[in-house]
Amino acid sequence: MIHKNGIYYLIAIGLFILLKFWFASLENSGLLPLLQPTSALFGTMAGSAAVFSPEHGFYHAKFNILIDESCAGYNFMLMTFLMLYFLCIKYAQKPRSKLLLLPAGISAAYILTLFINASRILMAVLLQPAAESALQLNPAVAHETIGILTYFSFLLIIYTGVEKGLQKKYEKIT
Repeated sequence: MIHKNGIYYLIAIGLFILLKFWFASLENSGLLPLLQPTSALFGTMAGSAAVFSPEHGFYHAKFNILIDESCAGYNFMLMTFLMLYFLCIKYAQKPRSKLLLLPAGISAAYILTLFINASRILMAVLLQPAAESALQLNPAVAHETIGILTYFSFLLIIYTGVEKGLQKKYEKIT
């Protein structure tokens, strides 16, 4: 027997795979909806202005960093979408609600990704030199480690917050 939400899980996973393959074809200009607001948010938080180059991305001279396709946060956005959708789908009752959760989940994941990715870049700028020296890490490993820990921490916070919020909301209804 198929789970009552099985088809909706398959639709979300199919959308995830489709978007993942689409991402493989994108370059900096195709990722502007993620890169531009991320660079702007980072610039606001760090007091840094950026110059955009279609070939390279957003260059922040103050920190000598480039915000390009490798740090767009696209994969994080897709993971956040799936997590949010899978969390919320179990509480949705009507088929229409379950389908509307798809664009709602992508929209929420997009907004969260902008904030979290800009925060991740800021944390990398601030913490990477200390991580390199204190832990004797090379710059690439320090950068990856900070990114992984930041993304993982935010995923846990989002998961916990959304799950507890949904449980509270639906405890009152039932």
